[in-house]
Amino acid sequence: MYQIIPCELMAARRDCKMSLSAVARQIGKDRSTVWRYEHGQLNPPASTLFQMAEMYGVPVETLCRRQEGNHVL
Repeated sequence: MYQIIPCELMAARRDCKMSLSAVARQIGKDRSTVWRYEHGQLNPPASTLFQMAEMYGVPVETLCRRQEGNHVL
């Protein structure tokens, strides 16, 4: 199981100097959906998370942490 790290999603996007709208267009989602991903209100599906990691040029592990039971590793 994995836990998405919202602040890492936002940091990766900003490091790439991309707007919420640009990311939304690239992944085929609404701007508000990307905002919700970045603010921890909604978890992206795995396919979207991999798409975002590739777009940002970071390993997917940068955007999430492995979780076993109630412990984040």
